Formats: sequence, C-alpha cells, structure tokens
Amino acid sequence: MNKNPLRVWLTTHPHLAVPLLVFCLHAFYYFGWSLDDPYISYRYAENLANGDGLVFNPGEYVEGYSNFLFTLLLALLYKVGLNIVDFSRLIGFLSGIGTIFLLYYFLRRFPAEYGSKRTGKSGGMLNYLALYLLALSGPFAFWAVSGMETGFYTFLAVLAWFYFSKDRRLSGRNLVLTQIFLLAAALTRPDGIIFAGTIALFLFVARWFPREGWSPEHDENLAAAPASARQGLLPRGASLYGLIFLIPFILYTYWRYHYYGNLLPNTFYAKATGEARFQLTDGIAYIITFFKSNGHVLLFVAAVPFLLSPLRLARPLLTGLLIIIFTIAMIIYCGGDWMPTSRFFVPVLPFLFFLVQEGVRLVWERVSLRDPLYKKRDLIALLVIAILAGNLYFERKETRLWVYGTRTGTLYQQYVDMGKWMRAILPPDSVFAGAEAGIIPYYSKLRFIDMLGIVDPQVAKLPGGLHEKYSADYVLSRRPNYIVLHVHLQPDREGNLVGYYPWTGEILDHPEFQQNYTVLHRFYCGNELFGRNFMLLYERKTPK
Repeated sequence: MNKNPLRVWLTTHPHLAVPLLVFCLHAFYYFGWSLDDPYISYRYAENLANGDGLVFNPGEYVEGYSNFLFTLLLALLYKVGLNIVDFSRLIGFLSGIGTIFLLYYFLRRFPAEYGSKRTGKSGGMLNYLALYLLALSGPFAFWAVSGMETGFYTFLAVLAWFYFSKDRRLSGRNLVLTQIFLLAAALTRPDGIIFAGTIALFLFVARWFPREGWSPEHDENLAAAPASARQGLLPRGASLYGLIFLIPFILYTYWRYHYYGNLLPNTFYAKATGEARFQLTDGIAYIITFFKSNGHVLLFVAAVPFLLSPLRLARPLLTGLLIIIFTIAMIIYCGGDWMPTSRFFVPVLPFLFFLVQEGVRLVWERVSLRDPLYKKRDLIALLVIAILAGNLYFERKETRLWVYGTRTGTLYQQYVDMGKWMRAILPPDSVFAGAEAGIIPYYSKLRFIDMLGIVDPQVAKLPGGLHEKYSADYVLSRRPNYIVLHVHLQPDREGNLVGYYPWTGEILDHPEFQQNYTVLHRFYCGNELFGRNFMLLYERKTPK
C-alpha cells in the first residue's frame, strides 16, 4: 500500500510543519504593508540596471542605502523584467521560511551532536520551542513581508551561524561556508560586522585560551587531555579562514570609498550622529520597548546560570549570547530606530529564542526531578502561555495602524498616486524637494533633493540626530522647481497652514518660499486612526 508522501512528511516533521504553517498565516496577515524606505533601494536598483550607476540621482554619488547585496539582487531582478516591489516582499517571505528550516535542522541534531544531557525525547516540543516562538513572533513576520532586506539579512546571518555551530568539531568546509555567509550578511547590512566579529572573537579565544569544557562534549578523556588535543576541535589554521571574509570585504570597502568618497554610508551620518546623551536615551528606550512587547524573551535569563557553567559552554549558545549583547550595544549607540515593531532586533530573534528554549527546558527538567506531580511545571507552562498572550496583545496594538492603513489603502497609496501624477504631468527634467525619499521619487522618476539628508550628504552631516537635520536655507538655495510639503488639514487661528513636521513649518515660514512658490496641487492622505492631513505640491513661480 502506497503511503501519502505529504502525510509521511507531516508525521515525521511535525515540529517543522506546525511552525511553518503558523509563520505563513502570520506573514499573510501583514502581507501588502510597506513603508517609504524600501523604495529608496528600489530606485538605486533601477538606476543601476538602467546603466546610471549605483546612485539615487544620476551623476550624484551618494550612498543613501545600507543594503548593498540586497540592492544588487533587486537590480538583477529588475534587469530580467520582474516587478521588484513585489519580489522584494517575496524574498523576505521565503527568507523567513528558510530561517525556520535552518533552525529546525539545527535543533534536530543539537542534542546528539553536542552531547547534551537532555532528559526529554529528541522529538519533544520543548526541544523545538524556539521554532514555535519564532513563528509566533510579530516582528519576525511583520518585517519578513516589508520589502526591506531584514528577512534576507536574518536568513544569511542564521545560515552563517548554522554552519559554524552544527557540528561539534568545526570542519574546514563548514568554516569556509561560515565565512562566505558572514561576508554575504555584512554586504547586506553594515551591522553584519557584529556576526563576523563575534565568530572571530570566539575563534581567537578558543585558539589561544583553550579551557576545559569550552566545547560542550562530555567526554572526560578529552576534558583531561592537554590543550593541544582540545584544539583539534578547530581545523588547522582556523584563523586563516578569516581571509575568505576579510579580503573581499576590504576590496568592497576600498571600492565604496572611491565610488562615494566616504568610509561610512550616508545613512549613518543622517541617522546615527546625534548628541551622545540623546542617542543613548533613545537607544535604551528602544530596548525597553522591545522587551515590553516581547516579554517572553526575558525567559532566557533563567538559562544564564546553566549556560555559563563549564559543561554548557557550547559554541551555539556562546556565539548566540555574544551576538545578542553586541547587537544591544549597537542599538544603544545608534539610538534605536523610528520604525515599528523593533526592526533592529529581528536578526537576533532566532538566537534569543534558542536561549529562551534552553533556559525553559533546563528549568523544566530540574523542577521535574523534585516535583513528581508536575505542579511547578504546570505553573511554568501557564506563565509562558500568559506572557505569549500579552505579547499578542502588544503586537496587535502596535501594528493596528499599519494593518488598517494597508487594508483601507490609506497608508502610502496616496504617495504612489502622487508620484505617478507627477511623472505624468511635470516636465521630466524637473527637480523637486521633499522629506520622503522613497515612494514619491521612485514613481515620479524626477531628480530629488532630500530635505532630511538620507540621500544628501550636506544635510546628513548637519548637527542633530535622526529627523533632526534639515535646513530650509539649503533646500531653497538649490531652487527646486517643486516642493512637496505635509501640512495639517486645519489652519491656525490666523488662517495660516500648519506644518505636519518641524521641517515643513520651517519651509512654510521662510520668506523666500512665501515669495517664490505657489500651490500647484494637493493630495489628501491619512485616515481617522493615523490622523488626516494632506500633501501640497508647490511650484516655483516663473519670473516675470
């Protein structure tokens, strides 16, 4: 009798099938949403594919993106005739599925390969808790379908960690693959250096300061062996494998410097160079918000006493913990991010949930030894369920505006309509200024002056932090043909328009703007949840 292959697969891999189904449903709930930022990369990709170079405005060499490899991939897709807006979301979605697959196959072999003394069966749900938490994670699903590089970058980072951690004895082949995927991650996001640096640090300590138990096997003979024998867990010349990462990355940095004239992306100057005390405050607030909305990740604290014991110094656990620590330090330094649902934490969620899983499992097993009636274990299970229910509440509360705006077409659809209208009506050699560097410039195809400096180096290097850098004098000195401004629906008591943002008000109050610009068109946007406002398109008056 022939067995149904799908049924066989489902019964063989239930702890993969269920998380995959949950993630797909979770991602489909958010599918279709986006924000302004991905369209910056789309414009760079299209200009590259069209032969204008990796630039936002042809002839202006400014690195206004921070996802080099992802942008190259989009350029390739555009070159073969695909819609990169849709395919960027598909890439993120598939990357989320790939991340779940990687984590599953790692967890399947983690107990046996690393000699873990687990009392539960290898197929027990506790041994795959990280998968379920990842599938239920709002930020993971939310950003997987955003059109940004977050999901793709997370997949590459986990892929590098997977090859670095999947075998107790690190083979030369796995170390080569680790370096290749570390390089790909670092070329996709600048913070990929965190992953590369963490693994380099681990290899350095393991090579030069070997200790009993740094590897998690429980072989007493090996633990008693001299250091030279224990170093056999690393391939010979392990440090030389770093050249696979280092040489291409140095060449890439050399090209960037000569192409754009700066060692750091323009986005760094625009977003992460504010006053230190405010960056620190914003970064800490960002971290607190994440842990408030994702309380279950704090359960990994329960694992720390066990994970730091000599016999628990496993490569996956230590590298995961270090990556989390360094990422938090980076977030504090950069001052966090304005985008919803903790985007900066998404790449480390698999590592966080892995630590949560090990912490819960270790506590669960130790409690069961002294609690034959499982009352304490049941209490732990109820606590985890209650925290997950709270997370779901906070997730829906944080994303409801984005979901509602997407479903009703009132989030960014007006930006799309405005960009298309400008392309159809305005002269193709026009120059316009605005604060949104993504959707409107992408669809209008017009040369753009960025009032907030993401693609403008002069504004990016002004004093201040994210969204604090703007200069009406500078924008008006460039005499743009058109200016797009956000204003409130209701004027003030004197009948004057009120700027929706501080930079809008500065432009509206500037004498040169009042003298030389007049309203050409208005576009209503927003909704009853976000607040209604409209965008005004101003045209420079023709000299008489």
